[in-house]
Amino acid sequence: MKNKILSNSLNKSGVRELLRKTGEYVESGSLNTVVSLSSIKLIRAMENEEYGRMITLADMIIFEDIEVLKALGIATPARSREVEENKYLKEFLRKLVKEQREILLAAENDEQLELLEKELKSLQSNLNIVGRSAADRYLSDKESFINSVNLLAPEVVLSRMSSSMDLEILYEYSNYLNASLWMVLPDKLVENKKAGWLDKINKFICKKLLNKKINHSKDTEKSGL
Repeated sequence: MKNKILSNSLNKSGVRELLRKTGEYVESGSLNTVVSLSSIKLIRAMENEEYGRMITLADMIIFEDIEVLKALGIATPARSREVEENKYLKEFLRKLVKEQREILLAAENDEQLELLEKELKSLQSNLNIVGRSAADRYLSDKESFINSVNLLAPEVVLSRMSSSMDLEILYEYSNYLNASLWMVLPDKLVENKKAGWLDKINKFICKKLLNKKINHSKDTEKSGL
């Protein structure tokens, strides 16, 4: 999994190069995909081959936390700082506002759509949101969901779905989507500064589990299994 992610040189690039490439995607007129990857998602990708395949087929992967960088062996001080400050996403949203790009938001339901829009607008208040699409309105009928997106023909789709339906759509129907860029957003856009002890414990457990998975993967590679 590590080698598959790093085989795309973009995934080792800094914010400036990522923003330049993202700009090319938006101008391209054909669908390009950007997917976010957290420690939890990386663990899932290492356990679930199909999920891992959906992640690695993205044109670009952005990283949600420093533990992912460490696990992949690319945690330089500069990269770590960029991830900690969520610099790529903030600059990308600023670019969308400056260029007045048409954006569609996609989430699992109306409640999640409202939360997603609130978080995005806390980062950039003047986003040109032309539509919102809730997946639960289509009762898992992905084709109807795709039609709802295509009717609006947005330049950019920003999605966040805990069910990973957005990844499934990109994996199965990318050739039928009428957009230039689809970005699967991080689980958290705004850091909770009041995170309690339970969050800290969860992060610690996730870090330990990820390290265990990475070490097991290395041992397997060495043994040739």
